[in-house]
Amino acid sequence: MLCIDCQRHSKYLHQYRAMFVQNCQVLRTQRLRPTEGAHDEMGAVHGILYPVRCKLCEAEVGVMDQDQVFHFFDVIPSNG
Repeated sequence: MLCIDCQRHSKYLHQYRAMFVQNCQVLRTQRLRPTEGAHDEMGAVHGILYPVRCKLCEAEVGVMDQDQVFHFFDVIPSNG
């Protein structure tokens, strides 16, 4: 489990964002830039993105933006 409380992306239904996470490792030595036209649901483009991996299996699970918001991709939601 990577986070307990997150918000679903309004356009991309398998993407979620969260501010408080667990079992995540931010790769601050690597920097990514969003592609042209990449906007969040509020229309903002965040300048620098850092890859995020699961601490347990090291799978790349998303990115962290410059505001320290985590964006997770290919999420299987659980409503437990």
